[in-house]
Amino acid sequence: MASVDVAGIDSNFAEKVDAALTTLQDLENQRAGVTNRTLKVPQMAGYYSPLIQKFLVSVEAMVPISENAGEGLTARIGAYTQFLQGKERAGIERAMGAAGYGAGAFAPNIYRRFISLIAAQSTFFRSAYEFASPDDLAFAKQTLSGPVVEEVDRLRKIALDSPQTGTTAGIKAPVWFAAITKKIDLMKAVEAALPKRSSVPSTISAIMRGKTSRLSPFRSSFLSLPCWGFRSSSSAASPGQSEI
Repeated sequence: MASVDVAGIDSNFAEKVDAALTTLQDLENQRAGVTNRTLKVPQMAGYYSPLIQKFLVSVEAMVPISENAGEGLTARIGAYTQFLQGKERAGIERAMGAAGYGAGAFAPNIYRRFISLIAAQSTFFRSAYEFASPDDLAFAKQTLSGPVVEEVDRLRKIALDSPQTGTTAGIKAPVWFAAITKKIDLMKAVEAALPKRSSVPSTISAIMRGKTSRLSPFRSSFLSLPCWGFRSSSSAASPGQSEI
């Protein structure tokens, strides 16, 4: 980061990045609190959720900068930011599912949140796919398919049906957590591959040859974001069915 002139790229972009990095400075203290169990779950979520959102906002701030480099670059960044937003909701879904399965029943507020997160993912991923190139779309859909995704769909359905069935089928929180973590790992693989697959860095350098070209090394090292979750325990997809 010391080698990147963020302010020279764009003032709004620099402001968003600075806000994210300032919040990040307290990360070690927060991690110590988690390790020592001096932080409660709401406190932990109260730090990590806004932190991740600030980084997501900083990525989205790249879109207007990229307009000078052509529509193709803007579309690729748009697809990338929408994918990141969907992946973040998957991390929160992991936490809500763990809370419900851990309690043996989904309380009304947890259940509502669980449903809304599935719907939000469907919206974000559908938007990402609309912006993505055909090759990137095929890569994402191929990666995010198979037994791992099918298992999450199965567990989702049990959770979504639980108010009617009156049971969570004896599923324990660690089973849910492990299953959806494998799916999030697939999302992480897509997230890591998309910038490398695209011609974004070379396009920026070739077209701009100026301050925006400094976005290239910054983009490679900066745009990798975590999903938070509690380690305690196209068309839109219908509830319980993954769109990807």
